[in-house]
Amino acid sequence: MTLSFMVTQVESRVSNVATKQTGRFKLPEWLDEDFLQLCMQRGENDPTIRVLKHSVTIGSISSYPNAVSTYRVSVEFKRRPRSRNILDFKPQEVRSLIIKVMNHDNQDSKSLDTIYLIEKEIELLSKTIPAIHKIVSMEYPQSGIQQFTSHCIYSELQPRPLIVVEDLHNLGYCIASPKGHRGLDLEHSTMVMRVLATFHAGSIAIYEKDPSSMKHYEANVWNKQNESLVKDFIELTVKDVADEVATWPGYGEKYSAKIRGLRKNLLSRVNAAVTRDPESFNVLVHGDLWFNNILFKYDMTGTGISDLMFVNFSNARYSSPVIDLQHFLFSSPVDEVRSKNYTRLLRVYYESLVYVMGKFKVNTKPPTFEELTKEMTKRGSYGILIAFILLPIVLGEKTLNHNFLNNPDVIKSRRKFYSTENYRSALKRLLPIFEERGLFD
Repeated sequence: MTLSFMVTQVESRVSNVATKQTGRFKLPEWLDEDFLQLCMQRGENDPTIRVLKHSVTIGSISSYPNAVSTYRVSVEFKRRPRSRNILDFKPQEVRSLIIKVMNHDNQDSKSLDTIYLIEKEIELLSKTIPAIHKIVSMEYPQSGIQQFTSHCIYSELQPRPLIVVEDLHNLGYCIASPKGHRGLDLEHSTMVMRVLATFHAGSIAIYEKDPSSMKHYEANVWNKQNESLVKDFIELTVKDVADEVATWPGYGEKYSAKIRGLRKNLLSRVNAAVTRDPESFNVLVHGDLWFNNILFKYDMTGTGISDLMFVNFSNARYSSPVIDLQHFLFSSPVDEVRSKNYTRLLRVYYESLVYVMGKFKVNTKPPTFEELTKEMTKRGSYGILIAFILLPIVLGEKTLNHNFLNNPDVIKSRRKFYSTENYRSALKRLLPIFEERGLFD
């Protein structure tokens, strides 16, 4: 599964004074002003930068050896003036950064898999996405896309794998909450489809210029980390959903057994669904495109959307675009939008993709809309997984803040996610669709 399920989320305010400790979580010794000064000098390309002070907020901490922890850091710094001229003196500046660091004490296979994920994200943030954005800004400036994700300030693999990026929240980006709903309305969902299509088209353009640009994203390691744990998790999830559906009048007798039949083979089906077919239409996919990984920026009125960015690319890979489409469509729009505008959103994506590919003058031929819909059905097991795991979280009252795969208390109480009225209503709409597409066979 994605790394977002491997991390225990906690929020605790700390500062860089006294013992550098908050509760039972102690900040790493290397996270000091010298390290932050190096980050700012590299990120700003200015060796004169001097860090004056900083504060740290723990974003997510995990004690598991191969998981990723995050820190939000506010850095106050100044630059050396170029001369004694008063016009060259600059005021102190403040930046907010996000640091993602892997916890590892050895070089076992699981540790190496996680290092690969971070190495891949470093490559993507520092080289691939800037290359895509350069093409977009040159060939399609009217798109209005400022950049697809946060700017990479600094990264390293030794002595510890980590990435430092700008904090988008301090730049006005936030998780959407249109009209108080958990999920995206049609306006937000439509913009996601258009930006996603532009991102996919841009990846085709850079691949045609340099096929080796996608070599970092060809491996599929999504189910290698904690493989037995993921298998157990999925089997238990299928059982819980089947048990819950069994209590629904008019649905239990029809669908419960069919869902239960997926218990032993859903993982293998999903693995086949996400595996790249070199003969098919492929793009660089985000791989974890859902509600929590899409940040929006609004205009001065606070109502109009001015921009959006994607975050958390650790699961990115070169594969079929329907992976992103299913991940998003079966998790993130509100139920009414998904049920009434599924085909409309798919067509928005398709028409945007074809249009932008034309702007980029690529040689790759896009699929027809019919071919795209057939691919959605062919890889539909992935959509089932998303509907069983992410959809109930998005429809829940709280943001995902638990380590689902490693927290036994959460696993025992997960059933409550499937028994909410919102999830019941959404899944009742989806089950006939899954059956019609032959996904229970």
